[in-house]
Amino acid sequence: MFIRVTPLFARCAAVLAAVLLPAALFGGTPIEDASAAVHAGRFVDAETILLPLVKGRNANPAAWFYMSRVRLAQKQFDEAVSFADRAAKSDHPPVNYFLNLGEICFAAIPNLDPIEGNSVAIKMRKAYEKALKIDPKNIPAMEGLIAFYEHAPDLVGGDKRKAFEYAERLAKVSPYQGEFELGRLSAGKNDFEGALTHYEAAVRVQPDDYATATACGWSLYKLNRKKEARERFEAVLRAKPDFAPAQVGLDQIAKEEKEAAEKAAGKPSGGKPDSPASADASRHN
Repeated sequence: MFIRVTPLFARCAAVLAAVLLPAALFGGTPIEDASAAVHAGRFVDAETILLPLVKGRNANPAAWFYMSRVRLAQKQFDEAVSFADRAAKSDHPPVNYFLNLGEICFAAIPNLDPIEGNSVAIKMRKAYEKALKIDPKNIPAMEGLIAFYEHAPDLVGGDKRKAFEYAERLAKVSPYQGEFELGRLSAGKNDFEGALTHYEAAVRVQPDDYATATACGWSLYKLNRKKEARERFEAVLRAKPDFAPAQVGLDQIAKEEKEAAEKAAGKPSGGKPDSPASADASRHN
């Protein structure tokens, strides 16, 4: 089964939401009203407007596009994929239609059986590839392909080497995001030296990104450079005292130091150390 990576696609969804096709492009009042309803989260209203518009092979592709957003919000994934696919197969579809199809496929995969999920994963990959053909510097498309190649089964083309290739390509367009993805991918294969190198490169681009600074701390922790890890966690917490991943890291180090001191003094251990939490999963908290 294809694995979902929510933080990554939260970014893609946010970008897509910001660039949904302006209703003024279509000039039709029903499409304008549907667009406004979708943007406002009034999906029942949008559905009522769109139902008469999506019928027939010659329907306005914008109606399919917006209905796919409605069905996604309603968690009717089969129909969401179907409408998004129809919009993407219309004449001269804009890049947003392919980004939309990729995002919806990704959201649908965890809710499908493995065979159907693999088929939709392939559709997702093709959608993002087509988006990149239209716009070779499209960041959500590159991030989508990173996720596909990182997590898709070998059977449908998963290839971690290609995930790294797309992350390197992303770094040329968006140094921060690309370096972060390279760090995350490196950590995923237990290359914490490589992860630290890429996370530090990302921090140099965005010094106030607490999550990436914390990821540096966790990489140092995994390299058994705990004094340096503590310093990173403490620096983050001085700037943002409520940043949980850094506090978890600091607590983990303190716990291990306490247990080591108790062991040295001949006292019973306080228990098995916790596994370190991933800073990536809380990156957008």
